[in-house]
Amino acid sequence: MTQFFQTMPCRVQMYQATIDGYIKSNKYLVSFGDVCNGGLNIFTPAGFADHLGSFFYIPLLANEFSMEINFATKLFFISYGIVCFLISIFFFNKTNLDFKLKIVGSLTIFLLFFLCISISDTYSFYGLTSLALIPMWQFFFEKKLINNYFSIIIYSLFSGVMIAFSESVRGQSGLSFILCLIIFLYFMDKENKSKKFLTIIVILLPLVATQLFFKDLKNSREAFFLADQNKILELKKRNIALKNVRSVWHNAYFGLGFLSYDRQDFPKNNDTYSIEKIKKINPDIIPFTSEYEDILRKEYFSFIFNYPLYFFKITAAKAGVIIMYIIIFSNIGIYYFFKKKLTKNIKFFFVPGILFNSLIGIVAEPDYTYLLGMFVYCSFMTLFIIQPQKLKNRY
Repeated sequence: MTQFFQTMPCRVQMYQATIDGYIKSNKYLVSFGDVCNGGLNIFTPAGFADHLGSFFYIPLLANEFSMEINFATKLFFISYGIVCFLISIFFFNKTNLDFKLKIVGSLTIFLLFFLCISISDTYSFYGLTSLALIPMWQFFFEKKLINNYFSIIIYSLFSGVMIAFSESVRGQSGLSFILCLIIFLYFMDKENKSKKFLTIIVILLPLVATQLFFKDLKNSREAFFLADQNKILELKKRNIALKNVRSVWHNAYFGLGFLSYDRQDFPKNNDTYSIEKIKKINPDIIPFTSEYEDILRKEYFSFIFNYPLYFFKITAAKAGVIIMYIIIFSNIGIYYFFKKKLTKNIKFFFVPGILFNSLIGIVAEPDYTYLLGMFVYCSFMTLFIIQPQKLKNRY
């Protein structure tokens, strides 16, 4: 269970192991003594089945400025939160909403910011990136800056850098914003097609560059291990993969145990159950590899086929929790949603944003740490739906 203002202890230990690995190997993303993942006294790949960004940025910060790892970790997450908060407050108060609503909105932004940074973990990026970018692009469209090439490049490039940085730390923390922006630009109007295309291309450029950067670091890391067969043998002895993949089906499979039924043939809602399941099927499979994920994907759909009613129950239960959160964070906005004629930004940006961000809770589990992005979209939708008739430029 997530504790406020405390990064998961094992994640912090993994950051420290990454620093130790860099000192001993002079290679980024190489850990030494990662006890949380069975790497005591050996070199292992850093960022075990996780997104690699924080395993590069935080150890680099701690090493370059001689910081203690706990301090560097908190500084990293809180600093990003503060940057996002300031961007959000600045642009929100430049929108066309009236003074009273801006006061309410500023308080809402602060509460969302506080909720996100109180987690002090990679999950906070789900909410923080959207918190910064939504008011910025609301202002962008209100002022019709889509008609100016210079504004398009500046806003898109800045947003692209933020999204690329965010995605490197926590996947899907910025991707939903891009998808919502694409949907909105498509339905916005039939004009400025070239400018809309330019907007998306410029946003995507930093994301592509970041992916290539980390791919190069991973290739360098793999070369380090492959140059010494003893290191490879040690990894095999500890059942640790050199090439890990992001644990998508791992999370989805143990998420089938959301209702925690006690039946032995039903999944259990804990992080070790997926690994135990695979070991029963094939003891030789190494966790968090492509083969591991493929088997879990097959087991996931096999379970749905064998127990469709149970799958419906857990999906309905997860949806119930998500709907509860939507009601809490949208509150009065739900009334206005059904009462007023909806503007295009509500229909084609905020509604898709709420849906996309809720999918994480459906696929995995509706823990609030996974739903921070949804909280942000719900809150901003309410702020911008209450008074659409008073906006100077409806869109």
